[in-house]
Amino acid sequence: MTALVLRASWREQRASFAGWAAAWVVLVIMYAASWPAVRGSADKYDELLRDMPKALRTLIGSNGPGSLGTPEGYLTAELLSFTGPLLVVAMGILVGTRALAGDEESGTLELLLAQPISRLRVLLEKLAGGAAGIGAVLTIAGVALLISSPLAGLDLSVATALRPMAVFWLLGLEALSLGLCLGAVLGSVGRSRALAGAVALGAFVLHALGALVPSTHRMASLSPFETVVASDPFRQGLSGTTVLTLLAPCVAMTVAGLVAFRRRDLHLS
Repeated sequence: MTALVLRASWREQRASFAGWAAAWVVLVIMYAASWPAVRGSADKYDELLRDMPKALRTLIGSNGPGSLGTPEGYLTAELLSFTGPLLVVAMGILVGTRALAGDEESGTLELLLAQPISRLRVLLEKLAGGAAGIGAVLTIAGVALLISSPLAGLDLSVATALRPMAVFWLLGLEALSLGLCLGAVLGSVGRSRALAGAVALGAFVLHALGALVPSTHRMASLSPFETVVASDPFRQGLSGTTVLTLLAPCVAMTVAGLVAFRRRDLHLS
């Protein structure tokens, strides 16, 4: 019975994780392959950045003219500020909402809970399985970035290539916890995904407003997207503040999901 739910979660979602891994590999290779063209047009990008409002430079994670002419600045603007966070949040929400609510809708949760296993263990092993799967996907993406780096002239160190993936994993864990919590509360994949998607969209809009409207900057600091961009992992180390800021909501949502899961009458067949 050791890690029974964890192993079952892996078997059920391994095809999904393989698909996500393939998508991430294609994404990082595409950005790496585009670097020589960007580096060759660095002067034009510098001119574009000079004419760009500071708010927009902040939104794309640029430190100003010259930043896109460096591998770290280029990857921050292309991968870290928009595409990467949205992709990992989508992955976390889809995996999280399926973990409990999917089993409840299919009727397999009834069979699982008929075994001598607590709801606490079911929820925690579902969370661990999802976190491990997302971690595996992002590790593969980091290795792909590291391998393609010298071929494209990026010349990234191991730490520089893997630090952003660690930040993405924390963001994905937050989205996973949100999806798992809503699935535990609502017992419906469709409603859980719709609500989680709305929350994620609101967080991204808040992040964008923080860059564009100075008066909302303090509120924008509550958005995990803001935390990811501000952490600047391609150019800085992974700080304890970033880790705690992204992990704290995960703990809160996991506890809330557990309370709801233990008290609610499940929709069992």
